[in-house]
Amino acid sequence: MSRVSRKARVVESDRTTKAAKVGIIVGTVLVLIAFAFPVLYVLNTSLKSQQDYFGNISGLTTSFAFTNFLDVFAQVDFRRYLLNSAAYSPCRASCSAARAPGTPCSWSCCSCRSPSLRSTRC
Repeated sequence: MSRVSRKARVVESDRTTKAAKVGIIVGTVLVLIAFAFPVLYVLNTSLKSQQDYFGNISGLTTSFAFTNFLDVFAQVDFRRYLLNSAAYSPCRASCSAARAPGTPCSWSCCSCRSPSLRSTRC
């Protein structure tokens, strides 16, 4: 009789393991969709022509306007903004991760550079 109960335990354990694997896969797919959708939506919108954008804001693009990207580099100093973000983001992320909520930022990472604002919270 002990053999039967052991087999029953193994079968039950296999079912639980399979259910856990399915749950992990479904959860992973849902997280990927949740993160991919906004990126794909922005990419779709950035490839629309102005006429296509105002004609169908949330629909799929019918004509690809790659000139939008060239216009960004020609009209604004996009490289400077991109480098600024690349330099600022790691510092701000490390500052946020290193401090407890509600405590003042360290002086090196704080965006409050004025001497009168040093003691304020960021």
